[in-house]
Amino acid sequence: MWVLYVSGRGSRVDREKSRYRNLMEIERIEDWTGQDVIDTEGEKVGKLDDVVFERRSGRPVLALVKTGMLGRHLNLIPLSGSRFSRGYVRVAFTKAQLKDAPGGEAGTPSAAEAEAVAAHFGVQLGSEAGGLDLESGQDRGRREAEEAEARDRVDELEELARAKDKEAVEGESDADAAQQRASSAQEERDQALAEAAKARRRVERTEN
Repeated sequence: MWVLYVSGRGSRVDREKSRYRNLMEIERIEDWTGQDVIDTEGEKVGKLDDVVFERRSGRPVLALVKTGMLGRHLNLIPLSGSRFSRGYVRVAFTKAQLKDAPGGEAGTPSAAEAEAVAAHFGVQLGSEAGGLDLESGQDRGRREAEEAEARDRVDELEELARAKDKEAVEGESDADAAQQRASSAQEERDQALAEAAKARRRVERTEN
């Protein structure tokens, strides 16, 4: 389950602390794509197209929003302070701020693009300890699918290896058993030949 960090009021330090205290849990935020995005006044500004995450923490930091009359434009909007309700996402910015927001493209934005968005809205996206390491929801989905496929392949190969190992052990057991049967048969043959030789000698003595 992903969580959205909701910033509070007060100084910047207080707001940053409150982002970790005030949490609103939602079911996989990227599943909200296609929902309306509205501004602080409740006016619709577009539709949620994708969500960008900070990879280290896994928290959502940016929304990629389709804007314009036909939804042909994409804008990156910080999710800090956003609220989710049934059917829409309310961002913490005015329509005027959103109108001049830096444009975006599908996929993971570059660090420079993200920093431009942060500067425009006056927010901090990443942790102060390091630079931005972002990943879009679409890219994350593809990566997770590839990782899941790789894990399934590993499981399949390990299962095959275990089966082959079992076959090898059983083969060795069968070979040992076959060798023992062959050895026993040879002993029985030698014993039969010896008894036959004895019987022949008795016959020969009788005839003489």
